[in-house]
Amino acid sequence: MLLPSASPSAICGFPADSNAERLCRRPDKNLRFGGTAASGFERRTSMPSAGSHARRKFFDIAKQSPAAKTAHAAVEKINALFTLERESAEAKETSDQRHERRQLEARPTLEKLKLWLDDELRDLLPKTPTAGAIGYCLRHWDALTHNLDDGRTRVI
Repeated sequence: MLLPSASPSAICGFPADSNAERLCRRPDKNLRFGGTAASGFERRTSMPSAGSHARRKFFDIAKQSPAAKTAHAAVEKINALFTLERESAEAKETSDQRHERRQLEARPTLEKLKLWLDDELRDLLPKTPTAGAIGYCLRHWDALTHNLDDGRTRVI
């Protein structure tokens, strides 16, 4: 059964006999988790935490290898996006204000990031950890950029 959730960025899919429906109907929660078909529960969401996952992949590489210039640069570029979100939260911006900030500041940053990731990937061997982290970002680009169009969601 698919049910639109109270959250603006999520659709819940779950077996009809599960208790998951109550989670999807909570207006105060924007749940961020995934499931598998094997678990009998599927959650399709915009993955507001995709940026955290992407940053963590690069952070782990940079931590292991101080010479990993691409990983260090990626962490800095992604951190700039989190700084924008933190500033928005600290300013207690409304969803409309947050949307406007994302359009003016985050969108150009993400567009530059995508071009940079594409360029860096061309220069790397395919099986390196950095290429894997870049591949993750590019495969999840829709999830990484979904919040640009909806100020109601929060990036974590």
